[in-house]
Amino acid sequence: MGVYDDDIAGALQDIAEFGRSVTWRQFVADPADDPAAPGPGTTVDYPGVSIAFFPNEKLSLHTTGTAMPLYLDVPEGAFYGIMGAQSFMPSLHDLVIDGDRTYRLRPIDGIDTLAPNGQVVLHTLRFVE
Repeated sequence: MGVYDDDIAGALQDIAEFGRSVTWRQFVADPADDPAAPGPGTTVDYPGVSIAFFPNEKLSLHTTGTAMPLYLDVPEGAFYGIMGAQSFMPSLHDLVIDGDRTYRLRPIDGIDTLAPNGQVVLHTLRFVE
């Protein structure tokens, strides 16, 4: 059993319990060598991504695991989210379309990835409010 297994399990449980379904939008900057890949300036949407959103004061070590930085230097009231591993790698250039209550774009200000032994498990996201 790994050192952070309980913390990771707690964070994944929080995502399952408190997560909201959003659409993750990635912007394609350069076409890949694959001719079937989308060209530059296009977007790729990933609907159904589950993110648990928390204001800064609600983020705890239990929520993110002890290996995850808490951005303690940001102003109180900043907005965070945690999400499990996905079929894509998130980028600061991406957007989260949160359509739960109102249509809202959430620009991303910071991403910390927890990847023990190179296997991505969790992402902690900080959003521009």
